[in-house]
Amino acid sequence: MIMVEIDNKQLAALIENGSFPIYFYWDETANKFYCDTKNQLGAIGCIWKNPFEKAEDFSSLSGKETEQEVCIRVKTVIMKTLCSSDTEVVPSAVLTWDLGADSLDVIEVVMSLEKEFDIRIPNTVIESLKTVADFQRFCVQRLSEKAAKKTKDGK
Repeated sequence: MIMVEIDNKQLAALIENGSFPIYFYWDETANKFYCDTKNQLGAIGCIWKNPFEKAEDFSSLSGKETEQEVCIRVKTVIMKTLCSSDTEVVPSAVLTWDLGADSLDVIEVVMSLEKEFDIRIPNTVIESLKTVADFQRFCVQRLSEKAAKKTKDGK
């Protein structure tokens, strides 16, 4: 795991502007990290939401599992399904370009995630899921919606 340290002023400015997700990159020329809120290609990591917001938003999706745990499970499913290594399956990795998945592999990833999390990923959404982070974000969102529905229904 790579730890990225950014200047507090830089993070505060991004948070003030509501600029999420924040993608982190390594600049070999300058020998330092920088961040961007628009481009995710080549990112080594990202922050999806304001870390200073109240933790109840996404911190516990099902009463047991945190957002980070869901992301790790998504990454594990993608690694196993595509026979990829831990170092290849980074948030910015595009399944088709970076991980060598063809359309059948992507469908297999989708089916594996549906089974893993007991969720449905509509065909209309599949086309928009390109990167590992896209799949992670979708699963976190879907599980959050599912947890909220259970709470609302009192189950």
